[in-house]
Amino acid sequence: KTSSKPREAALSHGGIYLEGTETTVRGYSDTEVAFTQESNFLYLSGVNRPDCLFLLDIATETSFLFVPHYDDFYATWVGEIPTLAELKELYGVNEALYNEDLPLTLEVLSQSDPENYPIYTLPGLQTDRIPSNYSTEDETLLPILWEQRDVKNAFEIDLLKTAASVSADAHVDNMKKMKSGLYEYSLASNFFAYIGYCSFTHVAYETIAGAGSNSAILHYTAATAEILQDQLFLIDAGGQYRGYTTDITRTYPSGGKYSSDQTELYNMVYAVQTECIESLKPGVDFTDTMALASKLICEQLIQNDFVLANVTVCLEERLFALFMPHGLGHLVGLDVHDTSVYPTTPLQPGNVLTIEPGIYFNQVLLTPAIEVGDPRFPYMNSQKISDYLLMQIGGVRIEDVVLIVDEGYEVLSDAAPTLLTDIETTMAT
Repeated sequence: KTSSKPREAALSHGGIYLEGTETTVRGYSDTEVAFTQESNFLYLSGVNRPDCLFLLDIATETSFLFVPHYDDFYATWVGEIPTLAELKELYGVNEALYNEDLPLTLEVLSQSDPENYPIYTLPGLQTDRIPSNYSTEDETLLPILWEQRDVKNAFEIDLLKTAASVSADAHVDNMKKMKSGLYEYSLASNFFAYIGYCSFTHVAYETIAGAGSNSAILHYTAATAEILQDQLFLIDAGGQYRGYTTDITRTYPSGGKYSSDQTELYNMVYAVQTECIESLKPGVDFTDTMALASKLICEQLIQNDFVLANVTVCLEERLFALFMPHGLGHLVGLDVHDTSVYPTTPLQPGNVLTIEPGIYFNQVLLTPAIEVGDPRFPYMNSQKISDYLLMQIGGVRIEDVVLIVDEGYEVLSDAAPTLLTDIETTMAT
């Protein structure tokens, strides 16, 4: 169903105009790229079809869906084409028309007075379809939409819970099927197959699946290497359900049991994630949670003899960033990195975000820092770090999707275990 919320926020008259994702093809071929609807268009219109336009008259809250006018032969390729009446009923709009009807519709709504009918749209949107005698404004609408999208309603939360629950089950299925000799893409493919059997049509983003040293590459998507015995395997994967996404990462050993070094590394990250999640509640400033994560990473690095400094020095010299060079988390919704990515206001019920600390032994970051003469060298346990780099231990990331509720938080992805002993038990079944 369509939403008229922007009228309540700041806009009193004129129209809100959005364009959906257009059909595109690969390079110079006629092979279509998989369709994913533009998230703001989907949020406001509910329409998940390509090449559509949407107009909302602010004063009357009248919604208009405009669709391509296909000839009958087109059905040979795409199947039965719904009528305008069927589309109107399906999407709950007030009117369903063809794309070429947009100029006349604007003329009627503006009462032939385009100067007094402003059109609000999104930054960077091509507005060639709008007659040139109408003024378009692209700064007001997006902040309003993002503010609303940041707080999920009950319907959205149900979809996000389904996305997280099924994706977590897919991670569990991967744990049970893990064995050395598989390839990284084997488990990435198994994840997609599992959610596909559960009526998911898309992954939320390209799956990251890396074993050994590849697990220390933050956005490693090649997934072409063989998984060797007793390697750590990191998989960052989430499904997309009816437009809503999720984002879950688990790291586990190919042999089913963590070695002593892997146990040390895993438990460091687990401790950080646990405390960060437990700090979440309405009113918390997420920048404070990110600062907490940096402090906790420093404490773990010091306690486990990777860093030879106190917490103050670790923070001031940003030594933690050599091991965790990314943020703590991000908002989740119709986009996996939703709206402004990081919460920009204190947390409130209905926010959905990830908590995803990691510690990585990445050659590019750490090798220079453990060389004599580097200003960070005195603070680094070069021998222990070198040992971890040589054994290609890789990295550990643990990522969960968290809903902020009145009394604190709810982890939506907890069906996939994170406690080390629970993972080993799952892999043994």
